[in-house]
Amino acid sequence: MADSYWSSETIKSSDGTESVVSKLPRKNSFLEDTIAVLTLLSWFGWVWLGPWLLLGILFAAIFWASKLAITTLVVVITLTFLPAGNIWWAYRSLPLWDVWRRYFSMRLVTPPKDKFLEPHGHYLLAEFPHTVYPMGSWLGLPLCGQKGTGLPQNLRGGIASIMFQLPIVKHNYAWAGCMPAEYKLMLAHLRQPGASLSVIPEGIAGIFLAEDLQDEVIFLSKRKGFVRLAIQAGADLVPVYHMGQSQLLTFWGAEKLSRRWRASIGIFWGAWGLPLPRKRPIISLVGAPIKVKQEDHPSQEQIERVHAEFVASIKLLFDRHKHLLGPEWAEKELRIV
Repeated sequence: MADSYWSSETIKSSDGTESVVSKLPRKNSFLEDTIAVLTLLSWFGWVWLGPWLLLGILFAAIFWASKLAITTLVVVITLTFLPAGNIWWAYRSLPLWDVWRRYFSMRLVTPPKDKFLEPHGHYLLAEFPHTVYPMGSWLGLPLCGQKGTGLPQNLRGGIASIMFQLPIVKHNYAWAGCMPAEYKLMLAHLRQPGASLSVIPEGIAGIFLAEDLQDEVIFLSKRKGFVRLAIQAGADLVPVYHMGQSQLLTFWGAEKLSRRWRASIGIFWGAWGLPLPRKRPIISLVGAPIKVKQEDHPSQEQIERVHAEFVASIKLLFDRHKHLLGPEWAEKELRIV
């Protein structure tokens, strides 16, 4: 990312607060953009069509005794039980990540360099919005620990546990550094020396708030479990907001059923009506950490106090930097429900 993230400048907001902003990355070549489109379309297309293809294969295996279908099912079942593995650093270093980030003209905003997050610090990054797919969170994970980004090194991403029950999908996430967003697992990880974690507190609820054309809307007022997690682990809480992420995909589905099953039940689309994210810019805002005092059994009052501070911080983070995406975004408000 030498051309995108190591080259940055310091800017001041209207209230005089300084931030470090990575400069606009170079444009992809035609070949690079083609690769970005094909790989993104393949990934999201598999999510789109995969369940129907598996049903078709199952039908062919049972009713037609198709050898190809039976073999495919055996492979899928085998991959399902194959351990997801751990971070694969070679995977996180693939040039394809750069191609994707340039496709979305992704930029990074952090506090001033003297207030960068410590490389081996102890943080819980709470990232918003969830939207149909948290592209900013996904593309930002491999940047952690890279010189000049201001992001911690030993950071894992907590994602829905159901993702670790799906073949191929679970390996992809594990190689990138993700882990199941199960409270005990996340707490155990955060209690390791120098460990950090990123979570997306909205969960399924955030999918149904995406793509409000007037304002940005996030589900945060009742989400307090991540605050309890930070306090119990003694991890400083870092607000993160990915501007532009809400405009990439549109979702239509059954909200109540999705919440009950803890998985998105519905259909989504983007560019040209396909399962392809729209080519819109993303700016990832990383705020200053909120100091947290460790408590094994935090009181509700303590949780409420830290939560209120977090809400104020993420709203201020958004208001200070929303103009970076242009006049249209400068008029947007961040609504918290």
